[in-house]
Order: sequence, then C-alpha cells, then structure tokens
Amino acid sequence: MAVIKLYGRERELGLLRRLREPFLAVVYGRRRVGKTALVLKFLEERPHLYFFVNPKKPPRLLLEEYGEALRRAAGLPGYVRFASWDEFFDVLFSPRGYAVAFDESQWFAEVAPEVPYILQRFWDTRAEKPSLTSSPP
Repeated sequence: MAVIKLYGRERELGLLRRLREPFLAVVYGRRRVGKTALVLKFLEERPHLYFFVNPKKPPRLLLEEYGEALRRAAGLPGYVRFASWDEFFDVLFSPRGYAVAFDESQWFAEVAPEVPYILQRFWDTRAEKPSLTSSPP
C-alpha cells in the first residue's frame, strides 16, 4: 500500500489514535476534504480491513468481495463463503485484532439497506468487537 500523505489533519489523526479499543468512529464532512486519506493514514499503523462501499456493485458481489478479504485476513480455508451479511458480520466480530473501515458507508442505504441494522445489532450484542471506522460524506 502506498504511503498516505496527510495535510492539516494531524489533530483528527491524533483523536483517532487516542480512542480506546474497541471503538466505532464515524468520520464525516463535506466531500473532497480528506476523510478517506485520514482513515487510510490511521489504518497504516495497525492490522486492518478496508472496505469501499461501491454503489454500482450489486449487494451479492459486495458480499463476495468483502467475504474474500475477510476470509484471507482471518486465515479461513479457501472454500469458506459467506451466504449472508449476518454470516459476514459474525466472523468480522470474532476477535482478530484488526481495525475495520467502511468507506462511503452511506451507500449501504442504497446497495444493501439491511447492513447498517445488522451492524448495529452485532455492535450492541457482542462483547468482542473490532474497532470500526466509517466515512460517509
């Protein structure tokens, strides 16, 4: 991964660094002000999973793409596939020691509207949680 140069966001980066694990952080602001760069810079310092919510991809394809990344990160066998977002989040919320970022998370409302509710349920009911960042516009 390329080194991310960050300009004028040291204060915000410091705030993210001071969060105690596990945490759920939502980074928001106007478009084109460096939210993604801030999150990527923060992730450089730790094991992480980065997911971009592409509004042009069908939900099944997003789940396959995310599932493949999670499968590799979790060291699961190649035949493991996630049949639902519930299965994906079940594994994502297993203790693994990495931070997770969903970039452009607002697109879940269009692509897979159930995902924010599933995520909330897992966050509210699981004792073990990954650290999550989300960057809507």
